[in-house]
Amino acid sequence: MEKGYKNIFLGIFLATFNIRIGIIQIVPAFVGWIVALNGINNIRNENDNEYYEQAARYGSRLVFLSLLGSLLELLGIGSMFEPISSFFIIIVNIFEFLTISKIIEATSDYFRLMNKEDLCLEYEGKKKSYSILTFIMIIGLFISLIIQNDLIMQLCGYLAIIIRIYVMIMVNRVRNIEMGNI
Repeated sequence: MEKGYKNIFLGIFLATFNIRIGIIQIVPAFVGWIVALNGINNIRNENDNEYYEQAARYGSRLVFLSLLGSLLELLGIGSMFEPISSFFIIIVNIFEFLTISKIIEATSDYFRLMNKEDLCLEYEGKKKSYSILTFIMIIGLFISLIIQNDLIMQLCGYLAIIIRIYVMIMVNRVRNIEMGNI
């Protein structure tokens, strides 16, 4: 499981902080999601848990949507249809939310099975915080789309980065627990 959580961490990191030279992304977001999906599948092979299965299904859809978004951006189609592009971003964020929520649920369930109730409760609380923050961000994106406000869109982008960093910290903590460092 340690390797799986390491890949999930690395994947979210790559999806968040992708490098761009001009119009070309060196490591597009979909590559990060592929790495994260690989981590989910590693854990799924070690753990027979329905939440990891659901996370893998949502994750594969997230990879597809991210790849599609990267292709549309590369071809310049996204900028031609700005409202559709913004709506597409909301759809991608919903699948990201579903994927990460299932990872957190699976982690909480894993701790419950290992009789680590304190960690189970901790991750259930973290899932609530994650859900609230993500809900605020998605609603903000939707509002910015409706009223055409770039400031709200930028604030939601910053919130999305904060949320991903929060998730990376959670995933790294699980990896450290599995390694026995905590």
